[in-house]
Amino acid sequence: MRRKKNSRVICEATTTDTRSEADTRTYLFVVASVIAYYSSASQQKQLSREIVNNRYPGLGERKFREIDSSLAGA
Repeated sequence: MRRKKNSRVICEATTTDTRSEADTRTYLFVVASVIAYYSSASQQKQLSREIVNNRYPGLGERKFREIDSSLAGA
């Protein structure tokens, strides 16, 4: 079959993925939010340790481990 030089072929792509673009965007937003939350919590914990270490330099890392373990058990 011959085609004209300027004719276009239009075809539909069929995929097995049934998620819409909005669903994909929502999923990526949720994943990014969870990552941001945990990285922020980690930074906040590090900042609080630095503040306490500056205020009470003799406290040391052992006390933080005791505090962390008591909070984890609560």
